[in-house]
Amino acid sequence: HLGGLALPESTEYKVLRIFSRPMHSLARPTLTGLHQHHLFEVFTISGASGSRSSHAQWRARPSHEKFVDPGSAIVVGEVVYFKVDTICDDMIRGGVNPGVPLDSIYSFDLEREEWRGILRGPIHDIFQTDEYDDDLGDYLSLWYRTTLADLRGSLGLLHYRKHQHIMDLWLLKDFDNGLWVKAYRIQIEPIFPTTESHVNSLFMLDDGRIVIHFALTGWLFIYDPRTNTSAQVEMRQLDVLA
Repeated sequence: HLGGLALPESTEYKVLRIFSRPMHSLARPTLTGLHQHHLFEVFTISGASGSRSSHAQWRARPSHEKFVDPGSAIVVGEVVYFKVDTICDDMIRGGVNPGVPLDSIYSFDLEREEWRGILRGPIHDIFQTDEYDDDLGDYLSLWYRTTLADLRGSLGLLHYRKHQHIMDLWLLKDFDNGLWVKAYRIQIEPIFPTTESHVNSLFMLDDGRIVIHFALTGWLFIYDPRTNTSAQVEMRQLDVLA
């Protein structure tokens, strides 16, 4: 897995490379021994010459103490954000507490080349409210129901509440204080396919419209918050949207 960014007011570019070790099965899953599945390396490219220095090399960085899912990586500014690994969802389904909420987010500062603190997501705590009393199925599948996104320079988290035909889109306002704001609630019935269980990716256009790409069907939808309407884009099914 590769991800990168250009550092502001700089001629340098950084690339984060992640090696994923094969996951072995455990009869009794625990966190012990499961947090060394990924190796992280950083490489710096000089933008002035367009080529790397003869002395440049990949720099190994420490693995995070908890699980990260490399496939969920989103670069916002100078930071790479990750969802927790799917093994945490599997453990909860198996009755084992992984010790970390499924909407937690890990982050790696590319400029400093170091891990930051764990960011608590906006969803875990409000599952105890009246609004979520009937959402046990969504909680057990919370990992699959959330998608990270770079929304014009802000970290976004989409929560797809399949059983309620709702998408809640949260924006991070303050990392240090873990402050999230629910920016949009998208009512997806009946235009969205009810067979879908996961949103693959989403983007925000310059005019504020939100592009939503479904993983299973490959369908593409555009939500307009000004009119609170959604429409499917008439085109062939897409495997990847970037």
